[in-house]
Amino acid sequence: MSWFNSPMANFWANRGVGAAVLLLGLLGGRGASAQDRTADQGQGQPPTASSPANATTPSATDDGEEPRRPRARAGVVPPGGHAIRRNGDDDDNRPPRNPVWGLMLVFGFGGGGADLVKVSLSDGTTQTLSAGDGVDASLGLMLTPVWVGDALGIGVSGTLGYKGWSVGGSNGDISIGRFPFTAGVHLLPRVAHNWLLLARGGIDKEADVSVSCSGVISCTNPDATANLGWFGEAGFYYTFDILKLDPDLPKPEQHGAYSLTFRYTKLTYTASSAAGGGTADASSFMIYNTFYYNP
Repeated sequence: MSWFNSPMANFWANRGVGAAVLLLGLLGGRGASAQDRTADQGQGQPPTASSPANATTPSATDDGEEPRRPRARAGVVPPGGHAIRRNGDDDDNRPPRNPVWGLMLVFGFGGGGADLVKVSLSDGTTQTLSAGDGVDASLGLMLTPVWVGDALGIGVSGTLGYKGWSVGGSNGDISIGRFPFTAGVHLLPRVAHNWLLLARGGIDKEADVSVSCSGVISCTNPDATANLGWFGEAGFYYTFDILKLDPDLPKPEQHGAYSLTFRYTKLTYTASSAAGGGTADASSFMIYNTFYYNP
């Protein structure tokens, strides 16, 4: 009788099969319990989203501390505002400025009118002094209270200064001097953001007209009286920013301006009785460079 067919072998074989079945049952129960716990956790807790890699969390501030505002940079348009222009920037997104009033610094040169005297120099050349000749330096005030939108400005202006000229050589000269006063009405039609045309006309009155001589040239000081005259001029007017030394500060809003104009003045002089009386044409054609400060 073989041992494999004996009752003892059959007994141990049955016991081994039973133990294997029991071990498989235990392992299966533990796996199912682990899956149930995982499912319960997934149902009981809401899912959480992971933060992006580049996200930043704002730091908490005290209740009494205001949050810092971002600093405006050149060329960046703040919400509800215009671009901040700094020194060196080319872009200008600001609205055009309409100058309402400004101070004037005026420089002009030119001449014309009747010849008063001719001076012969040692080199054979001659110089002529005419009644309208001179270099003009004046101060003035320009008011432009009326604007039709941004397209046209209407206003008045006035200037007061000194105009003079002389001819002659190293051993003597003859000169003419006077104090001109002008008052006029002007128009400023806009043709571009910073560019305007300037047309002005009004009255011209010169005070204390005098002719003086020095050196070998002698004269009887033939003073004259200037009659009321008129003038008309036209040119262009340009607004610009006044620079600041600190490049981090915004530029002002176009407080400066410059104009180049060509003026014709119709004027006459009446000589004093000591000089024999009579009138002389003192009309002139002048080129004016004017600088403005518009607060």
